[in-house]
Amino acid sequence: MNPEFFREIDKFVNSTSGNINLRHDDSLVIVGSDRVQRLDRTGFEIVKSLYEEKTGSEKTVERIHSKYGTEKNIIVKDLSEIVKSLTSLIENEKKKTFL
Repeated sequence: MNPEFFREIDKFVNSTSGNINLRHDDSLVIVGSDRVQRLDRTGFEIVKSLYEEKTGSEKTVERIHSKYGTEKNIIVKDLSEIVKSLTSLIENEKKKTFL
């Protein structure tokens, strides 16, 4: 595992925590006032671990691996995709603010 990858993810989470809200009932990630992303159970668990429990990305990968037995490289790939998606939602939210 690449330590720089985990540092960058943790930096992203810290810098965006004020923009992200989680709705547990339906596994929604809410960005800003009206951008949403629905995640599957494991994806929501990853985001919850990062944003609510403040576990950190490396420990989150370890936790998901231990709980489900999923290969770490798959979890890292999923984590990367979640961050890309959240980045896009946040950028769109910022554009909306300026319009």
